[in-house]
Amino acid sequence: MINYIVGDTRNIQNIYLTGEFPKPHLIITSPPYYDVLDYEGTPKQIGYGQIDYEDYLKDVVIALQDCYLLSDDNATLWLIMDTIKRDGRTITLPFDVNSKMQKLYEPGTWILKDVIIWDKVKNLPWNSVGKFRNQFEYVLFYSKKECMTFNIDQIRDVDNLKNWWINYPERYNNLGKSPSNLWSYTTQMRGWGKYKKHHLCPLPFPLIERIITLASNVGDTVLDPFAGSGSVLAIAHEMGRDAYGIDINLSYKFLCEKVIHEYAAHYWINRKKLLKTHSHKIQSFRESNLKLRKLKSLNMLGKGIFDSIHTNIYLVSVDVPDSTCIPFYVVSNEDLTAQVHNYSIETQTHLNGVHVDIQFVFLNEILDFLGIRKLNKYSLSKFHHCLGGVSLDSVVSEEPFMEKVVYSDIELQIVMQTFSPKL
Repeated sequence: MINYIVGDTRNIQNIYLTGEFPKPHLIITSPPYYDVLDYEGTPKQIGYGQIDYEDYLKDVVIALQDCYLLSDDNATLWLIMDTIKRDGRTITLPFDVNSKMQKLYEPGTWILKDVIIWDKVKNLPWNSVGKFRNQFEYVLFYSKKECMTFNIDQIRDVDNLKNWWINYPERYNNLGKSPSNLWSYTTQMRGWGKYKKHHLCPLPFPLIERIITLASNVGDTVLDPFAGSGSVLAIAHEMGRDAYGIDINLSYKFLCEKVIHEYAAHYWINRKKLLKTHSHKIQSFRESNLKLRKLKSLNMLGKGIFDSIHTNIYLVSVDVPDSTCIPFYVVSNEDLTAQVHNYSIETQTHLNGVHVDIQFVFLNEILDFLGIRKLNKYSLSKFHHCLGGVSLDSVVSEEPFMEKVVYSDIELQIVMQTFSPKL
């Protein structure tokens, strides 16, 4: 549901309470950047036409504080703003807003949790003396309280993994890489459609989607108090959230309903297909990561066991899919009780996020248990190096000595690739 209210955000308390709207769980907004742009000559707009910078800051801060008072206790605020130039000086607009808000309302105001750099990838090719091309903006991330909606696992990715992740799987969350505070999303041309100048500063759909995914759940209420062309509202609606927006410009409401809503629906249809593919790749990575952790744990223990027990042994493991627990059998024709006691081998071990249960068994017991089941031989010199598939009974009957390998039914095939799409 999209609710686009035409009104002055400075009256958001009255607008919201009169309409009996639900408390927002997420606020995403980008207020006007002081007097940089005139939004179609709209009278009494915040920013353009305000001569006093302090008056502008006060209006923005009061609106954000009203959002704070109206919002759910688990709510977060995502404030997208940029610095501006005045008389050859850089005005740190987003940080001036933050400082004034903290000064006026601390401690009963938004808590600044992080500052994200939004790399816009493309930008206008303008520069001047003392000014570079402007390619990024700030996203100030606030929470109302320490408890908040923060679905970090839903925006992990497996893009561009370095090859050494195979050797150190324990350093990676098996749902993918933790996202950084540098986000790259290309801005569309100013406006919508083919170079149409409908709105001067539209936010890219992928940026909005990322924030909504991270900071809300299906059925939550999303608010944009400076709604503009309604990009936030349109994407929130497509993602199953209730969307509320306020803007003083009536023409932007028409733009949202007639144009932006349609573009957002088209975007989301295509995006869901990509997200499904991404989900499959995350699952594939998760399975490979868990197998690598298991093999590395078996490898580390296997080396120690071979060095500690001075008799011929087999090391055999049977995988339990989707489990972080794995049984590890030390197999011999001899009773290993005395040697185990002498070398104090722990039979319950946690390594690399895996629980290994070491059991000492006789050769005939493991052969009865495994029969002719196919196992893979993994080298103890390189834990993910598979030496081929065999059955343990054939190994026992043909080989006169024990190899320094781990026999396991874990099947691992690592294919290095660049995963997509990026979230």
